[in-house]
Amino acid sequence: MNLYDALGNAALSENNNEDFKKLILKSESFIDDVLHQQLKERQKKRDDILQDIFDMEILVENLKLFINMKDQKEIETLTLLGCDSYAYADIIDKNKIFIQIGYEFYLEMPLEDAIVFLKRKINLYEE
Repeated sequence: MNLYDALGNAALSENNNEDFKKLILKSESFIDDVLHQQLKERQKKRDDILQDIFDMEILVENLKLFINMKDQKEIETLTLLGCDSYAYADIIDKNKIFIQIGYEFYLEMPLEDAIVFLKRKINLYEE
């Protein structure tokens, strides 16, 4: 629905206050019903994109830490199982990682390549 559909023919005479009041009520109704809903939807999409960018930036920093830990053979970490439940996990081969490249598709790549990929993806999100 657009504004023209909501208001119809808005030609008013100068002497008709009743038509003007109706036009104002229709305008307010359109703003409340349509524009506020569209604004909420766009804000939700924006918040989701910002959260994705934040998560990717944290992952880039963690990958840099893994690269700097070359002398350690094994890394012990906590992994999220769901519902705020965690389990200990051992990372044996820290030279490669699986990165989500699209809808539930993952690609195994070296840490350095993953950092480059994530930085490019962040740049695409920010454009």
